[in-house]
Amino acid sequence: MKAPRSFAQLLQIYLEQRGWSANTLAGYLHIHRSSVGRWLNEQKFPDRKMAIRLADVLMLTGEARRELLLAAMNQAHLGTTRARIHDEHRAPEAPTIVPIARMPFHRNRLFVGRTDELQTIAMELAHPGTTVAIVGIGGVGKTALAVETVYREGAAFPGGVFWLNFAEPELIAEQVIDCGRVGHLNLHEHFATLDAHEQLHLVQTAWRMPIPRLLIFDNCEDETLIHRWRPTFGGCRLLITSRRTAYDPTIGLAVVHLTTLRRRESCELLRRLITGATTSKVPSMARSQLDAVAAAVGDHPLALTLAGHALGIYGQSEVFPALPTQVQPTDLDALSSTPGLYRTIHAGLWQTFTRSYQRLRGDVPSQRTARLLLARVAHFAPGEHIPLHLLRAALLRALPVTEEEFRLALHRLVGELGLLELVGPDTVRIHELIASFVRGISDDAAAVDDVAQALLAQLLLPNQAGLPADPLILRHLHTLAQQRSQRQDALEAQIAFALGEYLWCGQQPMAVPYLERAIAIAEASPEVAPLTLAIYLNTTGLARYLVDAPLQAAEDFRRSLAIRLELLPPGHVDVRNSLGNLGFTYLFLADYARAQPILTEMRRAELAAYGVDHPSYAQLVWYLGFLYLAYGKYRTARCLLRLARTICERRLAPHHPQIAKILTYLAESHSRLGGLQEAMMLHERALELRTHLFGRKSHVTAENLRFLAYL
Repeated sequence: MKAPRSFAQLLQIYLEQRGWSANTLAGYLHIHRSSVGRWLNEQKFPDRKMAIRLADVLMLTGEARRELLLAAMNQAHLGTTRARIHDEHRAPEAPTIVPIARMPFHRNRLFVGRTDELQTIAMELAHPGTTVAIVGIGGVGKTALAVETVYREGAAFPGGVFWLNFAEPELIAEQVIDCGRVGHLNLHEHFATLDAHEQLHLVQTAWRMPIPRLLIFDNCEDETLIHRWRPTFGGCRLLITSRRTAYDPTIGLAVVHLTTLRRRESCELLRRLITGATTSKVPSMARSQLDAVAAAVGDHPLALTLAGHALGIYGQSEVFPALPTQVQPTDLDALSSTPGLYRTIHAGLWQTFTRSYQRLRGDVPSQRTARLLLARVAHFAPGEHIPLHLLRAALLRALPVTEEEFRLALHRLVGELGLLELVGPDTVRIHELIASFVRGISDDAAAVDDVAQALLAQLLLPNQAGLPADPLILRHLHTLAQQRSQRQDALEAQIAFALGEYLWCGQQPMAVPYLERAIAIAEASPEVAPLTLAIYLNTTGLARYLVDAPLQAAEDFRRSLAIRLELLPPGHVDVRNSLGNLGFTYLFLADYARAQPILTEMRRAELAAYGVDHPSYAQLVWYLGFLYLAYGKYRTARCLLRLARTICERRLAPHHPQIAKILTYLAESHSRLGGLQEAMMLHERALELRTHLFGRKSHVTAENLRFLAYL
């Protein structure tokens, strides 16, 4: 077998091939020439970041690049670095200063082991366009390894680190858009004013730039999502965590298989957990005792975490008297198909969880409170941050507790039993397997509805402002909808409608399926009032209009209007709302014969309700002006559009987008009547407003550019 070449040998070969001296290379790297001399004399070796710069300067690709980086990393680790990496009992490193852009997790101070995997991942991520997949069974530490990789290697990615949760494919687009809001991408200065499609396009375009960036697709179980969201070129590297072990070879993954911890690492994790307990009854444990506990749970990291918390609080004799056999897993479908080793690990995890959960089975008030709280946590999205105010709101629906009682129950679950993780002063999270265990063993049937009510109450505030909801709340609500998907009741309709409504406010086309589900449940359930169905139909029509389905939108508006006319007085605001939406949709469809009487009636209704000096009345006047412009009645259109402009300029903000829209069509009415100079002035004013709001490259701004070019 051919012996691997040293770093110094490889560097000498590449310098000779290019005819470079050590001084020339030092100039390209912006370092002193003595540093290159020490590399060639094997007195010193570059760190990982410098090795990547060196490979870039030498223009190495493929196997040549990999060989140089591997040689540099191996020899750089021979001294103190190697001793540091292979010392299983070392203290955690100080956090690297990372140009993080979107990272929901802090560094785990209890992280141990995984040295080979960390080095493999670091080497793979040195190459642009690389995709690395960390695969393994649930709870084995895939996400923890990805988090540690971010904090160790993040400094190598000046373009930022972007963490996305792929557990809910429907919500990926919103997370990608959120990456554009947090910076590091140098996006359009008016990014927040663009629609969702443009925002998504800008973020994905930025990811294809050559600057090194790291994307993490956590919980990515569907390989088609990799094809859909991975940048096709550029400087991005991709790190995936998944339970899936087999992939289409065309994806080109570098797979890192994660198994259980080594026994020494398991014992060290237990030691850290035990000594970190605040009221430890076990000040020290022999290695043989730690070894026995690790063996009992199969060295599974999640089981070790639960066991370590329990040992630190209750002591070995209380926690591990014997492994219970009477309780079996009720929510682990994977047990029937997993290999023997994995079945043993899951069984150990179940036994460890059962022992922790039994600490909450008594009738003591504090235990009951903690048990009720845990049952509700299990219905939030696993792995996501859960705000404490939402948890308390859900708990209060089952039990009137004080703030102190709530905090004590939370401390019991986090600090004593380790069933939850505190990830911030006001947020916790729960692991997917623990949440599954809790839902399988808990008999608290009201928990899921309590969580639903707490989430729906949280969504009312942004709804009233017409703004999209917090993406985190939407992810929790989406998880809840999946858990209640078999229930065809009024609450399920509310959940589906809330998801659809807030996705529609964020201009997401995926809103329509949720709204259709809400309508289907409302039509079949006697619990849902007809006026509620009218609300669902009206909002669904708006969402369909967004995705260019005006015919279906018109039918939704017509049905909503029919219900409201039957149950409400003619001048009611909801009747006017449905009437206006229907009229405008007919206008969009160029069905002017139907649009004109509706909009004329709406104008009279708005005038009676609000008076002449109101933006709602101005909007109806503008609709009619547009209609007469389309009819060819340019003088009537100009008169109406002037009135709408006067009202809006007096009542709305100076740069309101509705003013630009009115100016655009007022200019067209002048143009059709021969007033080209007036038309040009109005288009230039509208162009100025839209450029200020949307930027020069927006399709909205392009409308005025097109009109000006025509003039």
